[in-house]
Amino acid sequence: MKDKVLAVLNEPSVQTINFALPKTFPMNGIDFKLVIKAIENGTIRVEEGGVPAGMAKYTAQDDGDSKANTMYLGQNNTSEIVFKSLMVHEAVHAIYDLKRMTIPWLDNEVIAYVSQGFYLNKHGYSGGLSQEAKLGQEIATNINEQAKDPFWLDALIDYLRNDDVYKLYICKTFVGDG
Repeated sequence: MKDKVLAVLNEPSVQTINFALPKTFPMNGIDFKLVIKAIENGTIRVEEGGVPAGMAKYTAQDDGDSKANTMYLGQNNTSEIVFKSLMVHEAVHAIYDLKRMTIPWLDNEVIAYVSQGFYLNKHGYSGGLSQEAKLGQEIATNINEQAKDPFWLDALIDYLRNDDVYKLYICKTFVGDG
C-alpha cells in the first residue's frame, strides 16, 4: 500500500494542485513532496485497515487505536480513482502536520476536499462520491473556471459543520507537530 500511495503522490496531476481559497491557507502541490519524503524515510507510516472499507484517515497524534503520523486506508470498495483521491485528501492533512502548522480543522478539511476535487477533475471522474467530495469537486471546478461563486464553498463549510462525523472536532484547531 505504501508504494501505491507514493505512486499517487508522485503523479503530475497531484504536483499541480495549486489554489487559494478566501480567508484560508493556499495549497501548493509541491508540498506533496514533503509527504513523499516522510513516507519514504518512515516518518509517516501507511497502513491498510484501521478504518472501514472505502475510507481513509491521517492521524498526526496518537488517538485511541490510531498511531501518530499514520495514513490509514480501508479496503478499496470503490473506483480506483476515488480511492486514489482519498490518498490525496489525507496527504493534505499530513502536509500541515509536517509543516507544523496550526490551522482550524474546518480549513484543513475544506482544503483537503478541494484538493481531492482537483484530483478527481484531472482524471475526468464524477459520480459515486460522498457529499463532501462532490462539493470539493464543485469548488475545484469553480476555481478552474475562474468563477467567483462562493455557493459551493459555503455549502461545503455548512455540510462539515453539521455532519455528525465532523461535529466532534470541526470547530477545533489542528496542530501539526511535524
